[in-house]
Order: sequence, then C-alpha cells, then structure tokens
Amino acid sequence: MKKILLATLPVVGGIFFGFATSNINGFDPNTAFAINAGSRTGISGLFNLVQNVIAALVPILVSLAVLAFFWYIVLFIWKGNENPEKKNQAVKGMGYAILALFVMVSIWGIIAFFGTTLGIGQGGDMPGFIPPGTK
Repeated sequence: MKKILLATLPVVGGIFFGFATSNINGFDPNTAFAINAGSRTGISGLFNLVQNVIAALVPILVSLAVLAFFWYIVLFIWKGNENPEKKNQAVKGMGYAILALFVMVSIWGIIAFFGTTLGIGQGGDMPGFIPPGTK
C-alpha cells in the first residue's frame, strides 16, 4: 500500500500543480484557443492563436518537468540500493529534469527582461498596431 501511495503521489501532485499554474493570471482553459473573428482576422488572429497555445503549454511543460524530477527521486530511493546502474540512471534523469526547468525559467526570464526593456507588456495589443479594417 505504501509503494502504491508513493507511486501515485507525484502523478496527482503534478496534475494539481499543472491546473494551479494554468489558472494564474486569469487563464481560462475554456476559451484558451478561441479567436474572436470579429476583431481578429488574418495574421493578427494567427498571432492571437499562437499566443494562446503558448500560454496553455508553458504551465503544462513546467509541470511535466517537476513531475519528472520527483519521479526520478522516487526511482533513486526505490532502486538505488538494489542496482547501481538504476541509481546512475535516476541521477541522470534528475539532472535532465533540473536542466529542463532551468532552461524554461531562464527563457521566460530573458523574454520578460527584453519585454520590459522594450516596453512590450504581456497580453493585449502591440503598441501602435492598428488591426485591419479599423481606422
């Protein structure tokens, strides 16, 4: 029973972490991929769709990396004493998960830095952009 509980804990925790982070900043999964055809058509609608897809994927990918890290910790604890090869494999997996988290958070920070430096805010319209069909 203890092994089953320990095996399902990272999975359940990862799912809850994913849903919790996806609801930050008013993200609505019901309208994440919806495009308002009346005001956003053509290339601006495509940009809006890409932005919504990326906004939906970022918390999922971070959650998967955290989940992978905890899974390799569980493998390290369970299989580490039995087989040194499994122990090395778990240590490599933890390293790759930490590397993935570092890369994702670093890219996120670099983009935020350049956005702040250039005066580009998150969400909303591009400064000075006039959608087609409006004056």
